[in-house]
Amino acid sequence: MSDDPTTNHPIRQHYDRLAKLISRAVLAGCATVQIGVELLPDSLTADVLVEPRAALPLDLPGAGLLSRLVGSQIALLESFSAAVEPLALRSAVAKLHLVLRLAEQRRQPGAPPTRGCLVVVTPESAGGAIAAVLGGRGGAVAPGVRRWGTLDPVFVVRADRVGDELDTLFFRLQARGAVRRVAVVQVYRDKIEPYESVLDNFDRRYRDMAISHPEVLAAVGAEEAANLRELVDTRREVLLALGEARGEARGEARGEARGRAEARAEDVLAVFEVRGLPVTREQRSQILSCRDLGQLDRWHRRAITAPSAAEALGGKS
Repeated sequence: MSDDPTTNHPIRQHYDRLAKLISRAVLAGCATVQIGVELLPDSLTADVLVEPRAALPLDLPGAGLLSRLVGSQIALLESFSAAVEPLALRSAVAKLHLVLRLAEQRRQPGAPPTRGCLVVVTPESAGGAIAAVLGGRGGAVAPGVRRWGTLDPVFVVRADRVGDELDTLFFRLQARGAVRRVAVVQVYRDKIEPYESVLDNFDRRYRDMAISHPEVLAAVGAEEAANLRELVDTRREVLLALGEARGEARGEARGEARGRAEARAEDVLAVFEVRGLPVTREQRSQILSCRDLGQLDRWHRRAITAPSAAEALGGKS
């Protein structure tokens, strides 16, 4: 998503990479999947380009909704970590037109015309941008999904509105907050591949977040629940130690305590983001401006278990 300025934020980039890895893992067995492919001669970059070998199977793990949208068409998947802006949406539509033009140039004589679709995944409402670029409100094709156009359509998927059925898992993992947390819990509770492997390899904090969830602990039995709690406690100790080492290394490199404080402040915000806890602008400023390492350490410890950012920042140690 090089055309979307919101992706300059490192946490946004973190989730963008996860969306791409999930796309490749889920679709690789039934389609050619290219990530971050440059579209010449226009020098645009496609987020995820999918060329099905046949119609995508409807029983793709957690991706039945995606299969129904794409079918056997070439598909351009563009995932946004914030509400899509008009400029970014226009760029995505231009990418689809370029993809189809390039595919037409490769089409064999006698083969049917190349058809394709654009699937825009957004975690929140983008009505203004969509109306400005595509016009109208489109037509509803499924909960949280609207369609514009008949040939080479544009699908806009609200990741937080697609429902909690298994076949929406692909999109819900690209949502925010509680929706994403529920999806992560579902992955580990029901051991759904390939998502479990992707989350494990990408960031083990997802596993910690999920296996300490009451729903997961209730489903696995008392003995396994105790083992999972022990695993999570161990991981928390490791995270604390790594955070301290990271802060010390940065501080030494910069020759001042400010480096350790900045690193620990980033650690606090990262824990909130991974756990899906909203952070206000004032809370973010409070964390980033703090230079008291003791206070930052207390916030970091509480951020791992507190039910909200406010309680983590205001609770007693």
